[in-house]
Amino acid sequence: MPQKIFFILLFLLFLTIRKSFAIVPQEVDSLKNVLQQTTNDTTLITTYGLIGDAFYYNNQPDSAIYYWEEGKNIATQSLQKEHSELYYFVVQEKLSVLYNDLAYLYANKGKFDLATSYFRECLYLKQKNKDVKGEVSTYNNLGYLYIKKDKIDSAIYFNKLAVKIAKANHLEEELATSSVQLGHLYGKIGAISLALKHLKNSEAYYQKTNNTLSLARTYNNIAKIYESIDKNDVALEYFFKSLQLKIKENDKYGTAIAYNNIGACYQKQNELELAVKYNTKALQLFKEVKNKHGEATTLNNIGYLFLDNHIPDSALVYLQQSLAIRKEINDLSGIIATSINLSKVFYMNKAYNDAVELLENIYPLALEVNNIQYITDCNYQLYKNYKAIGNLKKALHHFEEHKQYESILFSESNMKEASLLHAEIDAKQEMYNDSIAMVLQLKNNKDHWAKELKSTAYIIPKSSVLYLVIVVLLLGFIFYFFRKRK
Repeated sequence: MPQKIFFILLFLLFLTIRKSFAIVPQEVDSLKNVLQQTTNDTTLITTYGLIGDAFYYNNQPDSAIYYWEEGKNIATQSLQKEHSELYYFVVQEKLSVLYNDLAYLYANKGKFDLATSYFRECLYLKQKNKDVKGEVSTYNNLGYLYIKKDKIDSAIYFNKLAVKIAKANHLEEELATSSVQLGHLYGKIGAISLALKHLKNSEAYYQKTNNTLSLARTYNNIAKIYESIDKNDVALEYFFKSLQLKIKENDKYGTAIAYNNIGACYQKQNELELAVKYNTKALQLFKEVKNKHGEATTLNNIGYLFLDNHIPDSALVYLQQSLAIRKEINDLSGIIATSINLSKVFYMNKAYNDAVELLENIYPLALEVNNIQYITDCNYQLYKNYKAIGNLKKALHHFEEHKQYESILFSESNMKEASLLHAEIDAKQEMYNDSIAMVLQLKNNKDHWAKELKSTAYIIPKSSVLYLVIVVLLLGFIFYFFRKRK
């Protein structure tokens, strides 16, 4: 029995600290040895979880999924056995964490049905254990899932639930976290005042608690809102605020993202030199932290900057570097996006055959990833280049394909717009309901005041009655006098 209690206490300790540090790869072997040396369920669940964490933090999501799934399976089987209430509580808590982390990775891999199922299992366990903070967090995660699915109205629904529960239970930190995401979502549907309201509330909380990194993220989201309504000067002010905090915290990856955002904002202001300057800063940092995806994306961004400003030779250098890295890391979507930009450079340089060869090679990839925007763009660029070299039959074929996929894209765009409008209507309805609730509250207050007044049996003093009689007689005399004069 003492050994069992020891394992449970150890298990609780792991739950507390599991994400406060990342395990280095060398320690994975020693954790695997633990798996070979024990049959204790709690130890196995914890160890599988920690090995999964190690792979996750070292950017190996598939391996993380494998070990987390193993831990999850042992946990679910263990709950079928007879144990103490404390044991059930601890295992359920650990299982909810595994469900949450697995759902997050499955959402990133596009396995939305499985991710939804796991998030709901996590939510059930959080509610069962009366873990209100965990419940709020899971609703936020469901919101994140629907953001990935591009279903903004559903994302808003779950985030509003998170905000409501956090507010009702006076969970300030969870409320701030939920409000940041909800503000971001309201920004997506153009409900700017609602977006800023939620983000500003979070900003005030993070300033009060000196939560630098969360404040930096909030500044970034506020900047995005202002950028979306072309208030780029205000957006830049907040982007720079975010940048300063990320530099202060030595968050190199976050700093690189901030530089990219600033560069994109300067691009909108047609400030080519400043846009290139900040994208180049981002590029240097991505190289420093060895983030190939960020490096390739930034090279593509710089290449597009030069392309957009009709400087094809410079664009060519950056886009070719971006394409090489994207092929190295097998980033299919990135390969297609950069290749389309590269084909535009070839077209600008009148290298039509090179453009055709490149586009014909990536067109099957665009079909494979089933991205309608990429398919539409590929067909349009093929049409332009085939027309330029005089192959009118091929040009006509790709023009017709372009129009066909463009109509699908237009249809999807309309559906998305309808969905966003629906979400905006819901947001306005919520504000309307709040107003109605306020009116009803005022009415209730008035009725309550009237009942109180009646219950006091308030009697007008005799002196007041005498004054009232005199005033009535005086008014009657004046009225009679004026009628008589007529």
